[in-house]
Amino acid sequence: MLGNPRSAAQTRILDAALELIAEHGVSGTSLQMIADALGVTKAAVYHQFKTKEAIVIALTERELGQLEDALEAAEAEGSPTRAREVLLTRVIDMAVSRRRAASTLQF
Repeated sequence: MLGNPRSAAQTRILDAALELIAEHGVSGTSLQMIADALGVTKAAVYHQFKTKEAIVIALTERELGQLEDALEAAEAEGSPTRAREVLLTRVIDMAVSRRRAASTLQF
């Protein structure tokens, strides 16, 4: 998987940022919005990630890492049919996981 292991605080920031970016786009999402979504100060977010760009890079690495893992699992299968099934299952699992994270953040 790409990227470094993340702390629990960084993971929460990335999860909140992903949901906000999905709704408002990168340019429409600020560090303050991320902080507000988490109920923390902007300084707390800044302590974990110095810029919004650092958050976007970390999100990209995390999401690409999950896709890379899914592709590797599919490539390890012996048949093209099974490879497609594994890849599709992994991608659907990722989407469901994102939806659950969004629900958790909203409540």
